[in-house]
Amino acid sequence: MAELARVLRDVRKRIEFLKAHPGSDPAINRELESLGIDLHVLEAAAGILRKYDRQPHPRRGQISEESNTGVTRTILMEARGPLHINDILERLKIYTGREVKRGVLTSRLSKMARNRNTFIQVAPATYGLIGHPIFSDDDEARMKALAGIRRVQEAIKKPT
Repeated sequence: MAELARVLRDVRKRIEFLKAHPGSDPAINRELESLGIDLHVLEAAAGILRKYDRQPHPRRGQISEESNTGVTRTILMEARGPLHINDILERLKIYTGREVKRGVLTSRLSKMARNRNTFIQVAPATYGLIGHPIFSDDDEARMKALAGIRRVQEAIKKPT
């Protein structure tokens, strides 16, 4: 990047020099035209390099525990399996005491699921956690997780 910056500076200086000393020599005009094209290409290359040279934000990919997605992650961990967005919203209200709009949370969870970041969408409007045993490649872990979910569902259905 430093070498590119040096070349860009040299090309700009040469263009300034040629413009400051105008002449009717066609060679100077051709050189100016050529340098203009070179400058355009070099600036484009520098822009591309700057774009890829940027460091990600230090907190990129991290979820604050107090955020809606952080609390949703906690809810899904405690649920031991995927939940429908309506169930997540009910539990979010209990946990945080604040009303969260369905569209806002759905949008956030969908985007994170598409990017394979923390969440996975297992059915329409139903989300789980990536890395949860139910989504494991290990059949035994998956079966244990499913059995645990069934036990919880049955316990909820039983009248007390």
